[in-house]
Amino acid sequence: MMEKLQEVLYEREKVLWEGKPEPFSLLDDTYKRPLLITWVISVAVVAAFLAFYIPF
Repeated sequence: MMEKLQEVLYEREKVLWEGKPEPFSLLDDTYKRPLLITWVISVAVVAAFLAFYIPF
């Protein structure tokens, strides 16, 4: 992997960090409230847009 990456990097450019993502539960206690708030706001914005856009 690093060999392929070195071919793509510019001169004197280097990767300072590498790793892999760790699995997590989307509705874990840490993420549940912000995620649900984001979903509710998104639905409200789309509903408001449709309410004003469709009648015209």
